[in-house]
Amino acid sequence: MKKIIVLLIIALSLTAASWAQVTFRDVPPNHPAYDSVYNIVNIYKLMSGYEDNTFRGQENISRFQFAGMLSAALAYLERVSGRNLIAKKITTQKFEDVPDDHWAAKSVNDVVNRYQVMGGYDDQTFRGEKPLSRLELAVILGKISFRIEGAERYTINPYFEDVNRKNWAFKYVQKLVDLRLMAGGGQFLGGEPVTRYEGALAMDMFLQKLAPMLQTKLPTEIKSAMVYQEVPMAVEVWWGGVFENASQTENWLVYGLGINTWRTLNLMGRNMVWELGFQYGSNKMVYQDAVNPQSYTILWENRYLARLMGNFLLSPQLAVTLGLEYLSLDNSFSPSSFMGLAFGTIIKLPLPGGLSPDIKATYATPLSKLEQVNSRLGALHGRIFAEIAHDFPLLGAVPQLTYDFEDLLMGENNYARVYHTFGLRFKL
Repeated sequence: MKKIIVLLIIALSLTAASWAQVTFRDVPPNHPAYDSVYNIVNIYKLMSGYEDNTFRGQENISRFQFAGMLSAALAYLERVSGRNLIAKKITTQKFEDVPDDHWAAKSVNDVVNRYQVMGGYDDQTFRGEKPLSRLELAVILGKISFRIEGAERYTINPYFEDVNRKNWAFKYVQKLVDLRLMAGGGQFLGGEPVTRYEGALAMDMFLQKLAPMLQTKLPTEIKSAMVYQEVPMAVEVWWGGVFENASQTENWLVYGLGINTWRTLNLMGRNMVWELGFQYGSNKMVYQDAVNPQSYTILWENRYLARLMGNFLLSPQLAVTLGLEYLSLDNSFSPSSFMGLAFGTIIKLPLPGGLSPDIKATYATPLSKLEQVNSRLGALHGRIFAEIAHDFPLLGAVPQLTYDFEDLLMGENNYARVYHTFGLRFKL
């Protein structure tokens, strides 16, 4: 009998909990923003709907509304993480259009004076009824990210055509691209207003991104908790040629494909990007017979490369990279493979005309003593690699156009096998 009573109590509790969840008739479960609206309203409790049981997500969100939402979100993060996000020196700025008895006075005071992530206008007004703009949203969320990380850092990412490096808000917009809350490329349209749907989506994604930075976990009831924690990836294809100085072999039939994934971590107050990549390439080698110059031997070579690299960001334009590489050449003439320690640098180089390519250079050396291999050229004992990559718009996307130079050092005489390849890299 006691067991039955306990089961009834549990069932009633679960039923009551399901009744307590707020849903809206204009946000059905198949709506693209359903999960974020659910989280924002039921879990974080940052927004609410209207008396007619609608969310009205297409309406613009005002600066007053977002101030209330933001103040509650920061307080929520402080509560679940135990971290103090308040500015080092609290200010006492007041606005003529936000009297003490205004419904949003406390929220405005929090975001302006305590957290210092929003501001007013030169005429001492807050203009809270004005719709929040996309640029304001980027600046606010960017400031919070920098506050948590302790420094203004972001990785090298595609930027928007209308928010370039000369724009005062560039670093904030880039930070949201870094967090994958926005996609670089095209027009940012910072003056456009933010709708309630967009506000819910942005804040839900942002909280899920900030939680790992604060070394805390959000409630398990959050819907689609992993949606915004996906691992970013890029695929690439290339074509080019190879030259081998030992045999004077040259051929422009090299092609391949690769896949890369990366994850941004914070280590000792600095951003570090872990990058994992796999590449497969194939090329035709044409060897001239030493005895009979009119005779040629043609063979195909398979080439495999796996890389695990840590990119330590020193500034938005400079990073040093360190990691491991495994390279294998599979052919009947000069097969070889090695596991090496790779190190180098990555530079974002601003050039005239709006060009700013990423330049990467690394050198890999074997970690262990080289073993004898059945190769005419000898063991592979070094890899020099350099890449120039630049973003360019293509059919609404922003892939990277790449040029790669690779020099494999083989045998005691440092026989060079040099690859020149041109490719396209698409970020997913």
